[in-house]
Formats: sequence, structure tokens, C-alpha cells
Amino acid sequence: MGTHILVVDDEEFIREDIQETLEDAGYLVDLADDGDTAWAMLQNNPTVYSVIILDRMMPNMSGMVLLAKIKSDKKLQHLPVILQTAKVAKEDIIEGLNAGAYYYLPKPYELEQLLAIVKAAIIKNNEYQYLHHQLSSVDEALASLTLMERGTFEFKLRTRKEAIALSRVLSHLCPIPQNAEVLLFELLVNAIEHGNLGFTYNEKTELLDAEKWYETVQERLEMEEYRTKLVTLNASISASEIRFCIEDEGEGFDWEPYLDFSTDERILDNHGRGIAICNHDTGFSIKFLEKGNIVVATLSLETHVKSE
Repeated sequence: MGTHILVVDDEEFIREDIQETLEDAGYLVDLADDGDTAWAMLQNNPTVYSVIILDRMMPNMSGMVLLAKIKSDKKLQHLPVILQTAKVAKEDIIEGLNAGAYYYLPKPYELEQLLAIVKAAIIKNNEYQYLHHQLSSVDEALASLTLMERGTFEFKLRTRKEAIALSRVLSHLCPIPQNAEVLLFELLVNAIEHGNLGFTYNEKTELLDAEKWYETVQERLEMEEYRTKLVTLNASISASEIRFCIEDEGEGFDWEPYLDFSTDERILDNHGRGIAICNHDTGFSIKFLEKGNIVVATLSLETHVKSE
């Protein structure tokens, strides 16, 4: 079964151009000419699509309204949405990203650029789907962690695979495990790859474009100077809050621009939104300490109960 993509645009020639490009690249494409039709398709098949390419300005249900509905649906909220539009003002781009769009693609654009973004979005969706699959397969004994009233744990990890496993387990400490697993995965992988392994933001951009990111990460993990570096995660739960503290052995970084989606230099890049997603979409508050190699994520259980 191939990778399904849903294209939503009220302009027929745009739909057809995108469809032809994606199908030539080997993807399976479904089309919708308005938001109402797309929403019905998503409700009928909530797990079939890996990416949505969505026009912002459409009659009846606009792209922004459809995006809000997608992000408020538990079955669809982590589905990557590429928002395409002729509205290219900075405030429009920030609005789209803050609303949950994976990427904001200003028109006109090259179809090759769209393909590159689609590939990156599919990789991210596959990661999240794998996490959710692992989460749903956890047995009842592991799920009973939610019965814990107080506890403190310390873990050491080194690889992406270990980050996935630990995210799977510790997410069951939290009222909404799906959000917690995304938070833990993003922060742990950031600590491993950018912290301990020392990859810069620009290096990741170039390696993703060249489709060499994952193999290069694995190569660096095996190098002598990185082999002993560990990420430490302290997890604690009390009656009032759940707290995760993650520390890497890297040199730190300027973390402030990554807490939000609005940095001019990165606004149209194909990655770099993980920390902002953690800060805005998971219910946790995020705080970096020291030189940026320590991050504390806190979920207030009292606030969570009040919001239910």
C-alpha cells in the first residue's frame, strides 16, 4: 500500500498540477475542491493519509477553519498539514504555523520544493505514527502507571531508538499520553542529535535536503568521541504536577528562538518546529536552563483537571 496524500484546493488546475507531480513521484493522491468535502473524507478515513496539502483561501469552509478542525480532532491532530496560499505576509505565515500547520508554502512555488516538503512531512508523520502504534500496544500493567501518586526516576539513553522506547513508557504517567509521547520524543531526540552529537541546525537542513540525515546520525553515534555521551532524563510525579528534566552533554544553544514559530530566518525551513510544538501543543510548559543543554517540561495537573 502506497503513501496517500490529500490535496485540498478550489482551483482545478492547481489540484491537477499537484496531483500529477505527486503521482509521478509515486504517491497516491486524493482530491477535494473545498473544506467541507475534505473534512468528510478525513472523517470517513482518519488514518489513510500521511500528509494534507491545503489551500488557505477557499469558499465555504476556509483552509484555516479546516486546519483548526483537524488539530482539534484526536485522530488527526498530528497529521502534517502543508498550508499553501498567496498570503505571504509574515503575520499570515505566523498565524498558519501557530494554528498547527507543519509548513507554510507561499504561492507561487516550484513543484520540486513542494516535493521536498512532502518528503520531510511524511518522515515526521511516520515517526509519530510509529510512536502512537507503540503506545497503543502497551499492556494494561504499563498503563497502570497512571495510578501512581508520587515517584521519581532517572534514565540514561544514547540513541533515537532508546528515545522512542522511553517516550512510550513515560507517556503513561500523563493524562494525555499521546501529547506526552510527542513532547518526550522531540525533546529527547533534540538532546541526542543536536546536544550530544553536535549537529547544527544548518547541517540538519542540508542533510535532510540530501536525504542523508538518518544515516549520518548513525555514523556519528559510532564515532569514538560521541560513543560515551549520554542524555539524562529525570521524571517525577506528584499530586500537583508531572515534571521531566532532560540534560545532554553538549555545548548548549540559543534556545529562545525555537520556543515559537515566528523566527524570520527559520519560518520556511523544512524542520526546526519540534520545540515549538512541545511548547504550544502538548499542555506542558517548557523552560531551558543553563546554556541550553537542560530543559524542564512541566505539566500542572491542577490546571489540566480544570481544563477538562
